[in-house]
Amino acid sequence: MLLRFPRNLLIRSSTRTFHNNVPLNKLTPFILADIGEGIKEVEIIQWYIKEGDTINQFDRVAEVQSDKANVEISSRYDGVVKKLHYKNGDVARVGKALIDIETDDSVQDESAPHSPNQESKPEPTTSSQSHDQDVSAMEESLEKILTTPAVRRIAREHKIDLRKVTPTGPRGRLLKEDLLNYVKHAGNVPKQEVKEIKKQIQEASAGESTDATLPPSSNTSSRSSSSSSLTRDEPVRGLKRTMIKTMNASNQIPQFGVHEEVNVDKLILMRNEFKAIAQKRGVEKLTFMPFFIKALSMGPSKSIQS
Repeated sequence: MLLRFPRNLLIRSSTRTFHNNVPLNKLTPFILADIGEGIKEVEIIQWYIKEGDTINQFDRVAEVQSDKANVEISSRYDGVVKKLHYKNGDVARVGKALIDIETDDSVQDESAPHSPNQESKPEPTTSSQSHDQDVSAMEESLEKILTTPAVRRIAREHKIDLRKVTPTGPRGRLLKEDLLNYVKHAGNVPKQEVKEIKKQIQEASAGESTDATLPPSSNTSSRSSSSSSLTRDEPVRGLKRTMIKTMNASNQIPQFGVHEEVNVDKLILMRNEFKAIAQKRGVEKLTFMPFFIKALSMGPSKSIQS
């Protein structure tokens, strides 16, 4: 017996499936993290990247300047730079997006057949997953430990967990010498890398000492004459901006001054009379300060009695 079905029925009942394994791209904002010591905003000094560049983890992104120091920001992602949110000279807030990075985000196909009896086995930890865990642990240690931005940068470049370094500075501050002593006695750091870390620490210390001590001008008269004839506008940034904010805040306090003239001719005569007595008691030089202290101590008692 032959069964015949209409041709159009067969065509309508046929189905096709499509499976796509191409990874989808995800736009990830790179958030400016807290660089320590209560910094809330930084100024963009220069960018090391531009839109369209491909960057990897720990690549330099930008150099920023806070109220206390210059810091280099490194990337936490692998991907393509899609957008720079700031220009050179702009002020960036901590917690806001610094750049947008397009990263690879592989999405599993949920329409694939799944056997209900098949037990789900835990996936083995790959080297990339362990690397991401090391990076997150390192970032957590950099945020919580009290130290300078230079030490954070050196530890980040050489993948050193600062939680393993014993701080010896005041109030638990981790010094450059502590980091150097750690890499010397760690045993798992190559000698060439130890030399490189030592060189970086010396350069950072030299830069701080140069910034702290500014050389005096050799020709003050020529500089004053040239400044009177030439005028140049300088942007207020970094430490100068902090000083101006503090000075403006101090001007909000009302100023009050008192000026009084007192005739102390009799006090001078009294001091001359007591000089001989003071020398007999071992006081080589009798100043006016004891008389002032005695007068101030007797003043409140007289005002209370009156």
